[in-house]
Amino acid sequence: MKTVEIQGGFIVPEDQCIGKWQQEVNQLDHDQFLVPLAIANIPTGGTVIDCGAFDGDHSIAYARKVGPSGTVIAIEAGKLAFKCLKHNAQKFECNMLCINAAVWDLHGFSMGHTLNEENAGASIVHEVEGLINEVSAIPTVTIDGLMKDGEIPDVHFIKIDCEGSEMRILRGAEQTLRNHRPKLLIEINRQMLEDRGTKDTEIYEFLLGLNYEWQIVQPNTPGGSPQFDIICWKKAPLVMEHKAR
Repeated sequence: MKTVEIQGGFIVPEDQCIGKWQQEVNQLDHDQFLVPLAIANIPTGGTVIDCGAFDGDHSIAYARKVGPSGTVIAIEAGKLAFKCLKHNAQKFECNMLCINAAVWDLHGFSMGHTLNEENAGASIVHEVEGLINEVSAIPTVTIDGLMKDGEIPDVHFIKIDCEGSEMRILRGAEQTLRNHRPKLLIEINRQMLEDRGTKDTEIYEFLLGLNYEWQIVQPNTPGGSPQFDIICWKKAPLVMEHKAR
């Protein structure tokens, strides 16, 4: 695979999903359903973490929304997609920190990354004992670890689209979710989750334990559908009215 530049930015042209869709509309942010929904939940001047940023198909739009006083932390494991991401951040002069890593629940660990030749966005990270030809090593980061390292002072919105690793990522973000209460946009791909040894119900239980609410964003989509996205927000704490005696 190689990268090329279209009017909307640098893409992976041989990719049969995101790359194909981007070429069809000649723009990077091809998804005109999820991107506007995310932007509506991102404050100007805010901080966004994009887990599974790919070539910046969401990240660049997020960076435009937060503006020069905000920042986007775009994290992508795929080396070719990351190359496009870096090119696009420079092309559009975005205030963006690009990290070539897998978001996980272990910080500073080494994982394997297997490229999906037809759908690069569906490439997966996984634990391996020894690396083989089709697997390349990639470091891991956790959201809590980035916060602890001082990479991120605050966070207002997190997008998670990582091919079944969503539960691992949430575990590695628990303190951040408790302390900063960011809104979340999470892809739920039930088959991918099951392939990684978890279920969507585990995600819902985890969110409930952190006092989060959520709803499916695609209209007329039941929770039993094979794939959808959820928007999540933390419940406001109860305010007890004080009555003077």
